Amino acid sequence: MLIHEARHIEVGQHPCEGSHDNLISDLGAAGCQNLFKQFLVRHSDPAQVPPEYRPTLLWEACIHREGFCQEPPRPCETE
Repeated sequence: MLIHEARHIEVGQHPCEGSHDNLISDLGAAGCQNLFKQFLVRHSDPAQVPPEYRPTLLWEACIHREGFCQEPPRPCETE
């Protein structure tokens, strides 16, 4: 949530329906939050983010995609 709220300070409020961003690639508050979770899954040190937590983070990032107004649907990755 820190990344999400900090991004609001830089870019302002959500542009779509009050609590949603248009696309992840727009790098609004929700887009940065989504990309950070994906980054943690793929690039974090196992001592900081244990491997057993990574599937949950990836699932959260995938489900979070539904909160974007213009993001095209795609199947969730399993790894």
